[in-house]
Amino acid sequence: MFGLTFSRWYLFIAAFVIQFCIGCIYAWSVLNHPIDLAVYGDATKGRAVNAFYIAIGVFGAATSTMGPTIERKGPQWGVFVGTVLYMIGHIVTALGCHYESITWIYIGYGVITAIGMGMCYISPVSTLQKWFPDYRGTAAGFAVAGYGAGSVVWSKVYLPTIDAVGLAWMFVLLGAIMSAAMFTSALVLRLPPADYTVNGLNIHGDIVDESEGLEDKISTAYREVQTPRANDEPAKSPIRQLTLKQALLTPDFIFMYIMFFGNQLFGVIVLSRLSSMCTEIFNKSAGTASDIVSINSAFNCCGRLAFPVISDCLVRFFKVEKTFARKVLYYFTLGAQVIVLGSLPTVIRHDSYTVFIIMIFVLTCSYGGGFGTIPAFVTDMFGAYNIGPMHGIILTAMAIGGVAGGLSFNAAYNNKVADGMSVGEAYIDNIQIIFVVVCIGFAVLFLVRTNVKDRFEPGYHYSLCGKRVISIPPKDKAAKESEGETDRWHRNLTKFNLFAMFGLTFSRWYLFIAAFVVQFCIGCIYSWSVLNHPIDFAVYGDATKGRAVNTFYIAMGVFGTAAAILGPTIERKGPTWAVCSGTILFMTGHIVSALGCQYKSIALIYIGYGVITAIGLGMCYVSPVSTLQKWFPDYRGTAAGFAVAGSGAGSVVWSKVYLPTIDAVGLPWFFIMLGAIMSAAMFTSGLVLRVPPPNFTVHGLNIHGNVVDESEGLEDKISTAYREVQTPRANDEPAKSPIRQLTLKQALLTPDYIFMYIMFFANQLFGVIVLSRLSSMCTDIFDKSANAASDIVSINSVFNCCGRLAFSAISDCLVRYFKVEKTFARKVLYYFTLGAQVIVLGSLPTVIRHESYSVFVFQIFVLTCSYGGGVGTIPAFVTDMYGAYNIGPMHGVILTAMAIGSVVGGLSFNSSYNDKVADGMSVGEAYIDNIQIIFVVVCIGFVVLFLVRTNAVDRFEPGYHYSLFGKRVISIPPKEKDAEKEGEAETEYEKLPESTV
Repeated sequence: MFGLTFSRWYLFIAAFVIQFCIGCIYAWSVLNHPIDLAVYGDATKGRAVNAFYIAIGVFGAATSTMGPTIERKGPQWGVFVGTVLYMIGHIVTALGCHYESITWIYIGYGVITAIGMGMCYISPVSTLQKWFPDYRGTAAGFAVAGYGAGSVVWSKVYLPTIDAVGLAWMFVLLGAIMSAAMFTSALVLRLPPADYTVNGLNIHGDIVDESEGLEDKISTAYREVQTPRANDEPAKSPIRQLTLKQALLTPDFIFMYIMFFGNQLFGVIVLSRLSSMCTEIFNKSAGTASDIVSINSAFNCCGRLAFPVISDCLVRFFKVEKTFARKVLYYFTLGAQVIVLGSLPTVIRHDSYTVFIIMIFVLTCSYGGGFGTIPAFVTDMFGAYNIGPMHGIILTAMAIGGVAGGLSFNAAYNNKVADGMSVGEAYIDNIQIIFVVVCIGFAVLFLVRTNVKDRFEPGYHYSLCGKRVISIPPKDKAAKESEGETDRWHRNLTKFNLFAMFGLTFSRWYLFIAAFVVQFCIGCIYSWSVLNHPIDFAVYGDATKGRAVNTFYIAMGVFGTAAAILGPTIERKGPTWAVCSGTILFMTGHIVSALGCQYKSIALIYIGYGVITAIGLGMCYVSPVSTLQKWFPDYRGTAAGFAVAGSGAGSVVWSKVYLPTIDAVGLPWFFIMLGAIMSAAMFTSGLVLRVPPPNFTVHGLNIHGNVVDESEGLEDKISTAYREVQTPRANDEPAKSPIRQLTLKQALLTPDYIFMYIMFFANQLFGVIVLSRLSSMCTDIFDKSANAASDIVSINSVFNCCGRLAFSAISDCLVRYFKVEKTFARKVLYYFTLGAQVIVLGSLPTVIRHESYSVFVFQIFVLTCSYGGGVGTIPAFVTDMYGAYNIGPMHGVILTAMAIGSVVGGLSFNSSYNDKVADGMSVGEAYIDNIQIIFVVVCIGFVVLFLVRTNAVDRFEPGYHYSLFGKRVISIPPKEKDAEKEGEAETEYEKLPESTV
């Protein structure tokens, strides 16, 4: 276009521009007061800062999860998609400012923009690592220095722009400018060709025979962008090429992760409070503090560039081995932090402001240097393959430090100041904890091996100055694994014969009990409301503080997300592995929560229960349900309903157990004791769970519920010695079914599944939002006593439990005794659950206005029963629609509707309700306004349910077709391109017989 010949040096500019734009995230603090003022009318409200914490967490998660995809699809795709998300997030944030909704700002900037930033961050950095094997440190440092420079510049641009165009338009205007810059820069990014060499080095930095550099032979017409793994020849390197999984599980990467966490912890936590430290500890003016922050940002930027360049100089001019050169730099960055943090308390106590500032500049430079050097260090250690995902994963250390560390630091600091401790001493106490972490990082760095022979010889070996000082030979099992004979711990668990131990023969009905027990323990999450006041009192000394309830919202969001993300892994590794692993996380989360109560840290409780325990709950929830769907094709609804009824029953029982236990042993020991009891029960039940053998049939049905020739049931032929547990996809013969077997991706993208997702979202929305406030509705609207409200909540939980079991069992009766087609039978039940909710929600405002308490309670019981019925029936509905393959991940994905409803819907409901009450609206009318919104969503779900097709002919004929009473009422032919794909598809299926219509 401009008559230029491509040069790899153009990539420097493109990468710097992209990182410069992304650096705006660290200028967010400038926006806190304007946003709080725009949304709440109070600049000191302190809510806008949460968007930064959310963004940092999502940023780190996005870099790790999207890394492999970006590595496959190339940096252009990564930056293009990231830029689109970045702009969309800014638009959503602008709408949040305009409509005064902090939730929209959290979602827009904290989630959508942060995902885009994560994708745009790693794409140029990993690209430069491949193009510049001879200047790897300099390339990485120059790119991430743009990140630091951006934080300085944008912090000076934001406020003048707000003054000129307003807050909402500032997000749109600057978002558009930055998006345009990133989009243009993305056009420059590309990966090197397969035979790329420069200065005698290939992309891995290995010396090759060919000495011709890329600039001498490359033009703008070189081959299309693609990942090296797809087109590169095996590197002529003594270092064994590792897969991504192998590299991540090496001791060296784990030690590097810990080291990097220690290197960045002080920077992401304390430096964000530097202005406050200057004003509160040393009594400096706000203007002086602002100048120090700006200068400090310059040191951050310089550190990101200087340290990687120095490491390149050590390699090129002093001939230091490249991995050792990077390691030496980390000894300096961590060593400097150890010295400074060790002496910083003395400096603060002696009020030595000048020394304090010098030390902060040294710390910041070291922090930035660690960031700038890490891409080159990872690439030198593990080669250019998978540098994107590996860099992304190691950046999760920043996310954990920023979110978990930041929240813990703030909570501990605020508690100490509230207890009367001086500001300086409060900072010192927390800095000393960070000092310990940095010392651990410094010590762990010693264990990162840069000697190739040590790293790839079986066992663990460490040489120093050419002499081996540590040598741990491999175990026999480890040696077998290196030869390809993997024997995983979870397979050993499945070999454990619990039945033979007691002289029992296995029966599939034992799985009912095991699944119920697991779900019963999981039901404890719905009893969390009982713990809100005790936790708030223990942490803040004020039972009405209202912070503990956030744990429930976090847990519900993580619960659904974990079920969706880990679903495919659970489907591959089996239910025993899933429940046992989930139980370990469940117990670990309870221990962390206990520590949070003991040390008065709400952040530890958020992390312990809201994240760690919730991940374990998500794993344990989908495992037994999906297992029962395979073992009980003849009682699919009843099996699912009985299992999830355990969750409802658990919520009733645990709510009555919690407070007496707290009174007996105290809050911290309560978490440990009940956590241990529930973990023991779930672990034992996990040993019972297993997937049926490949030829399993019962009552003439295979695991998909299809009729087969073999009529012998499992109980007549199964024993304790049946085949190893494994997923049906790995060992099952093609199902003799007229319905085409779909892959997970194909199934998730079908219109029917999308409509089912919307329908399920609508079915559970009222339950997860309003029913959690049932006690408050009874007391606030109808003036009932707390005891009367508590009784209603308990009775309501029983209706929830009964609904989960009854509706699914009724659907089985329709199939078995009334010969109704199974998918249609489940659909009929959803018409009832959604129809009942439409009727009740439509009339509930009138009942509230007339204060008809008895009618209100009756309607709530109907709503709850319908809500529970929808949750209990969904596993059977999904399995009947798509077969037993991938039921675990598909059930997990559809559960994210519940997570979205509880987190986004719950926060929106609470925010709207509080605003209306604050504006003078009565409590009843505030509830009614929000219930009417839910009513609209439920109506949409009821209509969308009509579009879920249960006729197999309609579902698998190309295009979209819908038949009613045997007559086709909707028929949309496929596009020509889609029709060609259908004709060329590898998976063929038989023409359906007329009897199935």
